[in-house]
Amino acid sequence: MLLTKVADVLNDHGLTSPDLEMLRPNETQYTTLLMQPSGPITANKQRIGAFDQASASAKGKTFLKLAVDSSTHLAVTPEYFFPWSAISEVINEEIIPPEDALWVLGSESINQHELENFKLAVRDRCLVIHEPLEALSTNRELLSPVVLLF
Repeated sequence: MLLTKVADVLNDHGLTSPDLEMLRPNETQYTTLLMQPSGPITANKQRIGAFDQASASAKGKTFLKLAVDSSTHLAVTPEYFFPWSAISEVINEEIIPPEDALWVLGSESINQHELENFKLAVRDRCLVIHEPLEALSTNRELLSPVVLLF
């Protein structure tokens, strides 16, 4: 696995690193909001994620609205939780982190075709950056990403 600094990847796209409150070397406190939902997950050849996608979407959107309302600097959800449809909705509905905040969303798995469709669905609102897909194993059908929104 190739590790690359986020600053280098952003620079390749003409962007600078975000000024995140939790990374400033000072004594200022920052706020964190963590989510640990209950409920079964499903795992099959099509996806790994919440068994009840509608419930996960509603919980996830409510969580992110709380993050906005409480000016949370760091919001985190667990792996395989956040449905991609809900991520698309929050982006298109502009439920987004403030400039000094980071959201770390453990998303459900996705295949390469679905990832391309997601990128198209949000292209007017955000830039989707991911590792080169051609570098991945050819027999890897599902991707297990984490989504960073800032």
